[in-house]
Amino acid sequence: MKSRPEPSDDWKGNYIVDQLRIENVLRQALQQDRLHFYGFRSGGGLRVVSLDGDDQHLYGEHPNVMDALDLLCDDYEAGGREYADVYMSGERSHYLTGSSEPDSELDRWILRGYTIRAKYRRGAFIIKLQGWQKFELPPGVMEEVIKTGEPHVCRDRGYIYTTTKSQFPNGENCVYINHEREDGDTSRSGADPHMWRAIKTAEAQSFFEAVDKALVAEYVEAQHDPGGY
Repeated sequence: MKSRPEPSDDWKGNYIVDQLRIENVLRQALQQDRLHFYGFRSGGGLRVVSLDGDDQHLYGEHPNVMDALDLLCDDYEAGGREYADVYMSGERSHYLTGSSEPDSELDRWILRGYTIRAKYRRGAFIIKLQGWQKFELPPGVMEEVIKTGEPHVCRDRGYIYTTTKSQFPNGENCVYINHEREDGDTSRSGADPHMWRAIKTAEAQSFFEAVDKALVAEYVEAQHDPGGY
């Protein structure tokens, strides 16, 4: 039964070998422009990665994303296998839930319920990370409004947010945030004023370098469902 080695002095070296193998397999698979890479978290928290296209469905699942990628590489090199032949036969451990402890920033991203897509064009991996962003008051605003009772107005993404002092039923102070469109348009579909779809993108010759760059990139609001490329 294949598994990641226990942490040791040579663990980092093994990890780098894993990365090189994953890089090579994904480059080979994606440069054909017929397979599409997608990664997400299952309902039970497993990290799931796949390559789909031309009636092929290549797959890897594991509590952590690096091991899921390793399994995906196995599936690609084997030309695709039945799920039961891998996860129900004893060849690989069959996990029902994912780890709550991420082992990398990409693992943390997927653990949050966000997704990753990748393609390969002109010698570079292009990564698209999809997640969610939410409106947050600037630091100190809530405390200031409660203290002074004066409303606070700010603008973001074409909305005007007005924060006013309020109270919970038990008398505890709180704030209420009202919003309206700056242009008065109330028909904007697919965009929530308090939480919205957002994407990060980046590209690099290395898959993992592109992932690292995307993870620290600025969010861009998706104006529609940004499923594919």
